Amino acid sequence: MSQCTRAQASTEYLIILSIVIVIALVVVGAMGGIPRLGGSTSSRASASYWQQADIGISASFLNASGARIVVRNNQPFKVRIINSTLKDSEGSVIYNSASSVLLKSGKTQEISLANQSSVQSSGDFNYGVSFTYLDADNGLGPYQFTGEQGLVGRFQ
Repeated sequence: MSQCTRAQASTEYLIILSIVIVIALVVVGAMGGIPRLGGSTSSRASASYWQQADIGISASFLNASGARIVVRNNQPFKVRIINSTLKDSEGSVIYNSASSVLLKSGKTQEISLANQSSVQSSGDFNYGVSFTYLDADNGLGPYQFTGEQGLVGRFQ
């Protein structure tokens, strides 16, 4: 094998190796392997889940004085939300609202929740969410809906 052929083979090998490394870095970044990007992945997954939930959450604003969430009725009937709670990982209620909200199917409305504890209000949060609601069309309930995923975000 001549010197020219070996140099060409080495160059081709390095080019292919660099392409594989770049693709691997892109995949690792997209999967949340890079710490700063990982948090946004979990936040996006939470937002996606809550958009599709029976009683969805399309926006949330949390701070030390309270919380505001924009809820959406994804049920095929009117619902009356009679209680909303956000709980920490130990099950303690952090934010609570007992205000009654009537939502037609597909409609949204903002709910204000009062702070029930001395919660740290900086950085990120991950709270369990539950709603107590009635089927307003058929007079059934109350029902309890607890999200399978937490509400993830950053304090405002």
